[in-house]
Amino acid sequence: MNGGPESAAAVYAAALREVLRPYRAGGGTQAALASSCYVSRAAMSRYLSGERLAERSFVTRLREALADHGHPLTDAEYERLIELCGDAHRASGSPSVQLAQLREELAELKQAQDLGGERLAEVEEQAAGLFRELFQAREQAQAAEGRESELTDLVARQRDQLHHAQEYTRQLEAELTEQTEQAALLLQEVGALTSLTKQSSPSDQPIHTACPAPAPGHHCSTPHRSTRIGPAHSAHTRTPD
Repeated sequence: MNGGPESAAAVYAAALREVLRPYRAGGGTQAALASSCYVSRAAMSRYLSGERLAERSFVTRLREALADHGHPLTDAEYERLIELCGDAHRASGSPSVQLAQLREELAELKQAQDLGGERLAEVEEQAAGLFRELFQAREQAQAAEGRESELTDLVARQRDQLHHAQEYTRQLEAELTEQTEQAALLLQEVGALTSLTKQSSPSDQPIHTACPAPAPGHHCSTPHRSTRIGPAHSAHTRTPD
């Protein structure tokens, strides 16, 4: 291993750039090499910058392409690139990247019919370690999903409670509005009755005084008088001393 994920990827990318020096010095272009390796120019640029990890199969195609262009890799250079490729992928921390690397290595071992060597045992050990990591990650994801489900249920219950509270508030507001209107009507009715009572009070009605009906041939000598009895007039007659 060559340090952390970033340093391993950087070392791998630097080694790729290094083996391309003779090719570039001879006038080879990156675009032509990308075409020979069956990758896009953008992918080739990312491989050489370390932004993206080149797969093990790319190293094999690169070896063949450089040989076709007259700049073959030595066995030592090729083996070092393969080793750095594995280190970078294992240090990437990405299960999908590591899984892809192991699949490529296993396919290469099958093609070489090297199924009883030490390399196969190493691949098996790495696959077992990756399986344990993925299994633990899955358990953590399931636990997180369970907590998320609980929180979702809690939020749903709180949302229902809030909805019920809003409904109750609206109903209460409607009832208070109706009662307020009824109270206003009652107040108007009371005011109307009060006004009518004042208009029909006896103290405000005039009292007519007239003499008894006269006998035949006589006339009443007392003129008709209209006396208003009110709070300011007393009905008592004062007796002379």
